[in-house]
Amino acid sequence: MKILKELRRLNNMTQDELAEKLSVSRSAVSMWEIEASKPDSENVRRLADIFNITIDYLLGRTGDPSPPEEPVKTEQTAFKDYCAAAGLSPESEQDLRKHVELLKIRDMQKRNIEVSGELSIKEWT
Repeated sequence: MKILKELRRLNNMTQDELAEKLSVSRSAVSMWEIEASKPDSENVRRLADIFNITIDYLLGRTGDPSPPEEPVKTEQTAFKDYCAAAGLSPESEQDLRKHVELLKIRDMQKRNIEVSGELSIKEWT
């Protein structure tokens, strides 16, 4: 991770200071900088947080160091946010989750019926 040395210097940080923030040895930081070893996934995440950059930039997968403006939400996260904004109790949140799952099943069943109906119509024409 040659970029690590550059990031550390841009942030006026010594190897010792970075090592302390990560709770690793200075030699570990040095080894990462000369690419003699690699940080584990947790330290990669922590490095990205310390320098306020994306993990992709740190790993050399992109040239844009900026973290996304808003994190991408998973369906679960969006659902939890909705329930919190609606002021639902944990019990109501569970009930709503069950209802949503039932609606998904119903929609899948409808699609299967429509598809099988289309097949049978095509067979006769």
